[in-house]
Amino acid sequence: MTEGVATLSYLFAVGTLLLFAVMIAVVLWRVATGAWLPRVIARYSEPYLLWIIAAFGLASSALSLWYSEVVGFPPCALCWFARTMMYPLAIIGTIAAWRKDVAAWPYLFALAVVGMFITGYHHLYQVGYIEGTLCTALNDGGDCARRYVYEFDLVTFPLMGFAVFAAVALLAWIIRAQEK
Repeated sequence: MTEGVATLSYLFAVGTLLLFAVMIAVVLWRVATGAWLPRVIARYSEPYLLWIIAAFGLASSALSLWYSEVVGFPPCALCWFARTMMYPLAIIGTIAAWRKDVAAWPYLFALAVVGMFITGYHHLYQVGYIEGTLCTALNDGGDCARRYVYEFDLVTFPLMGFAVFAAVALLAWIIRAQEK
């Protein structure tokens, strides 16, 4: 891995941890106050929640392709399955944002939850918490156990994907709450 790719991966790992921190803060705020976001933040952010989902989907899709096609990290079977959730999420999220269609939240939520299961399993396998029987059965390309990124003894590519899927699921759920 080149120094530039390593630095970029490190920055994405930091971003992943920050994204988890923001999600935890949002959920704690919800538990403490009953509102998803403080009023001052909600007033400015609520019209853009679909655009944020679209940006997550588009950026994640582009970066997954960049890492595999430009940098040369071969995606394993589970990576491809996660991508099958991310790519439609990017398309549906962008169309929903463009049309201001908050009724798209169930589709975005469903894709994100399935993506969370795939990336969560993959991450737990990569860090050694579970057996990789599913990876062995599906493997036809890259090695599911190989960690191209492992920052802070925690952050892997699957965990980065999990963070994005979790953020999209949370945002879709907030949109659902606003819709009611």
